[in-house]
Amino acid sequence: MTVDQAKAYAFMIDDIEVKQAHTNWKDLAVSSAAYTLKDDFDADILDQIEIGSTTTNFGSISSAIDVGYDAGETSPVNVLNRLGRQLDEQNVPEDNRWAVANPLFWEIFADENATLMSANSAGDSVSALRNGMVTDRPVHGFRLYKSNNMPTSSTTRTSHTDWTDATNCVLVGHMSAVATVSQIAKSEVLRSQDSFADIVRGMHMYGRKVIRSAALGTCFYKTD
Repeated sequence: MTVDQAKAYAFMIDDIEVKQAHTNWKDLAVSSAAYTLKDDFDADILDQIEIGSTTTNFGSISSAIDVGYDAGETSPVNVLNRLGRQLDEQNVPEDNRWAVANPLFWEIFADENATLMSANSAGDSVSALRNGMVTDRPVHGFRLYKSNNMPTSSTTRTSHTDWTDATNCVLVGHMSAVATVSQIAKSEVLRSQDSFADIVRGMHMYGRKVIRSAALGTCFYKTD
């Protein structure tokens, strides 16, 4: 694996601002910057997973599955069921499987009229699915995760969370499919030589690689 990805941040905290401020701006800014680094890392890994998922697909960018509960549409729980079967055909272990999608998919997934609200879908008598949350219990063998950073193929997307007119994707896989390494993740404070201020900077250096594409799956979908 090549460790060749890096993101960084840097900003200055003026001494006067520190003295006059009613809160600790440096801690707030560092926390915000660190979150941005993690968010970029998440988006990059999901992009690599989508690119590396070449074996198991349900639908395509040009012919996306229509997700929903009306006639001719496919329910989200059936999407997971189909992808689970395709992973079975690739001899992917049933344990340690995961599925990740954007909030729009999980909103439809948790629709009050969905059959997934029954205890049978989650395999327990008091399913957390009944309260509309993405549960920590497996559904069709998948642990469920939510991310705003799912890849899309839309050329008309106008904002970070504008999924309606986009071709979206659900990614599934096994923990053995992707490897990541974080080599440097640190923050430091330096004294500015040109002003009365502290320079706060940080960097995250990492690598990522799809090592088992057959253990990944993608569903391309759209909504009405």
